[in-house]
Amino acid sequence: MPRALFVWLHRWTGLAMAGFLILVGLTGSLLAFWLEINQWLTPELYPGARAGIELDAAALARRAETLVPRAQPRLGYPGSAQIGMEARDGAPPAPAE
Repeated sequence: MPRALFVWLHRWTGLAMAGFLILVGLTGSLLAFWLEINQWLTPELYPGARAGIELDAAALARRAETLVPRAQPRLGYPGSAQIGMEARDGAPPAPAE
């Protein structure tokens, strides 16, 4: 009797964990394609040649640096139109505008 109980418990616990692990594996594998998925879901953040305006990362960084001279640009993903700013060493925090 106890052996049958343990076999039943082992089987259903294993099946429940297998379902969870399959779900975690499938959703986790999406992280390998995060940039492509993000570009597909939010194309307005990645205009590229489609908008007719294409700047390289250095030009974007120089432009951001002129807007906030006390800050230092921090580039995002390759091909993105995002630049974050952080305060330079020894400078007061950059204003949140």
